[in-house]
Amino acid sequence: MGAFKTFALAGALVMGATAVASGADLPPPPLPNYPAPLRGSIDASGIYIRGDVGMGVMGDVKGSYHNLGPAFAATTINYHNGEFGNVGFAGVGVGYQFNNWLRFDLTGELRGSAKIAFRDTYANPFQTGTNSISGTLNSSVFLANAYIDLGNWYGLTPFIGAGVGFAHHRVSPLDDVGTNSPIPQTVPPTVNVAVGGFEGKSKNNVAWALMAGLAYDVTPNVKMELGYRYLNMGKAESGAACALTCPPGSYVGVRDIQSHDIRLGIRWLLSGPEYAPPPYVVRKG
Repeated sequence: MGAFKTFALAGALVMGATAVASGADLPPPPLPNYPAPLRGSIDASGIYIRGDVGMGVMGDVKGSYHNLGPAFAATTINYHNGEFGNVGFAGVGVGYQFNNWLRFDLTGELRGSAKIAFRDTYANPFQTGTNSISGTLNSSVFLANAYIDLGNWYGLTPFIGAGVGFAHHRVSPLDDVGTNSPIPQTVPPTVNVAVGGFEGKSKNNVAWALMAGLAYDVTPNVKMELGYRYLNMGKAESGAACALTCPPGSYVGVRDIQSHDIRLGIRWLLSGPEYAPPPYVVRKG
């Protein structure tokens, strides 16, 4: 009986040792199921800052005189639109991205000097003539903007947007060079040349914009943008006439100041998604 107990105990010890040895050869536990690196399609939100540069193709100069007084009541004036010069601009802004498809920002920008040039022809019972107006327009634009992002494909996100705010215009002193001929015309014909001008003036006006473009994910937090913007900056005006050819108190008004802008920008989301950590590696021993 004692021999049997000894044999059974020895067998149990051998089986236990075999189980321990077999357990040492089991495969390691499966790796944790980490997500793939994050892309632009994830749900992101937070504050971002932005910077933009671009070029604006300005519309026609639509100029006209105002407050000419009763002496000009019998004068017919025909205005001939001129052209603004194209301008460069640069701006900054801060915004908030609510989710993958909706964001808002506040932007401010400085625009370069745009050349003002237009002319008119006029006639009254006493004379006919022409006037040529020239000067420059400088503008600063401040907008509150809203955008809708239209999905993300391979890191590219098309978007549309709209903005409203105000433009601060500064019209430089304007030169007015005119010619006139008396009626009836003399023999030989007489042509008189007169030089006058208008003072400079600053004016704020409502501005609004429509936008469309394409953003590219440099990283989940940094986006490059290439976009088009139609910008309507309202109107501006000069100061009062300051010399010979125009009555005191009259001024030049410029309406429908428009620009077709091409913009290159960058957005940096200050918080939100980051890249996923590398897979966890189980090491033996």
